[in-house]
Amino acid sequence: MASFDDGIGRLRVAAGHVVTAANTVAGAAGYITGPWDRFTRWLRSVMPHGLYARALLIVIMPLVVLQSIVAFLFVERFLQEKLALTRAAVVGLHLIADIQFLARDQLIEVLQLGLQTNNLGEIGTILVNRIGVLSAQLTLLFQNILNDATFADGGDGVIVS
Repeated sequence: MASFDDGIGRLRVAAGHVVTAANTVAGAAGYITGPWDRFTRWLRSVMPHGLYARALLIVIMPLVVLQSIVAFLFVERFLQEKLALTRAAVVGLHLIADIQFLARDQLIEVLQLGLQTNNLGEIGTILVNRIGVLSAQLTLLFQNILNDATFADGGDGVIVS
């Protein structure tokens, strides 16, 4: 009989260990699911309980989400286009400033040479030469701007060639 009682005792001890392990797992699961349970209780208290209100929510919520996404995409694309136009305007302003700077330098040099010489024919020749230099400088400036990808990019990722 000692062996039967000994076996029953061992089964009771094993069952006690299983119960302790199950309680530990349940406590850990309660710790993990505690915030979720609070959230679901709060959500149930906020959501409508009637059938008509729930049906209205089921129909309207996807429409609101879809409209929000479409509005966001529209505004984002609109702002990208305006940003590209603004970039182009800024490049144009810089180009105008560079042209004015080059033309002003050339004009100052021509006027200084003109004050040094009294021959009008020589001033005309110098002026024609300076206009040629200015044209070459402007051509080089335009080539640099067209070759630069930051200026050629219109904001949409497509480089104009």
